[in-house]
Amino acid sequence: MIASSCGPAGDIAGFAAALRAAISARGLSLERIRYHLRHRGHDLSVATLSYWQSGRSRPDRAGSLAALGSLEEILDVPRGSLAALLPARVRRSGSGASEIPPVAEMFDAGSLVDAAVEELGIAWEELDHVTTHDLLELRADRSVASHLIREVLRATRDGVDRFLAFYGDDPGGTPYIVARDNCRLGRVIEHPAVGLVVAELLLNQPLAMGDTVLVEYEYAIVGSLESCDGWERGFTQSQREILIEVEFDPDALPAGVRTRIHHGDEDRSETATLNGNLLSTLYLDFGPGMIGLYWSW
Repeated sequence: MIASSCGPAGDIAGFAAALRAAISARGLSLERIRYHLRHRGHDLSVATLSYWQSGRSRPDRAGSLAALGSLEEILDVPRGSLAALLPARVRRSGSGASEIPPVAEMFDAGSLVDAAVEELGIAWEELDHVTTHDLLELRADRSVASHLIREVLRATRDGVDRFLAFYGDDPGGTPYIVARDNCRLGRVIEHPAVGLVVAELLLNQPLAMGDTVLVEYEYAIVGSLESCDGWERGFTQSQREILIEVEFDPDALPAGVRTRIHHGDEDRSETATLNGNLLSTLYLDFGPGMIGLYWSW
């Protein structure tokens, strides 16, 4: 488990010193490092690497930031250890302020997610979430059996090789995240006191700008078999299509279902209907915002 706290961002001198130490310990020349980076799809010059380790410059462009993860792998240092030493403003893609709203604005424990984003060095803007399909299955005892997520992701720059998922905000159980297709689990940050987990999911291979990938992963929780009477999902970006389905056990159908969306200035709630034992809701061009589904037994 990675520590849940997020320390203060470092400065360029700290980054340069850590980079020099890592290069020295690995025993690779800058030319050889450049070779390995190019093999991973990152075209950095020897001069750029030299400037970084001397402190004359730092990674601040999207392409440079994209190469940090591969550089950490080449130097055999913990993932995110070099990126964590950069000031927070250069860990975002682009030179301007992020257009992605803080997760803290969406739900109570969102500030912990925002801290994890900084700690893991992952920028929301590196990937467009084009479509999302959530399938939540409930047992006959009304507890959650499984929660499967399929997403189409599109890279906004070259070299994107990971994304972030979070789940929980319920102190009644221990949540975890399972990678299924086209991704694997990386670093994990847990907050047991509030029942929250934040996970880094690594893509099977880096994406070039504009490339898309269909990923599948699962949310799950142990230690809590309480009756579930609702679910909320926050979206940090606008998405072309969001399909949310809740499959109830045929022997345990809810008495009523309603939906609530909060999108910009819009905040509305309305009654929903079941198709057999399935609740299916489709949203187009939605986000940033929150979608909530609630039912009574």
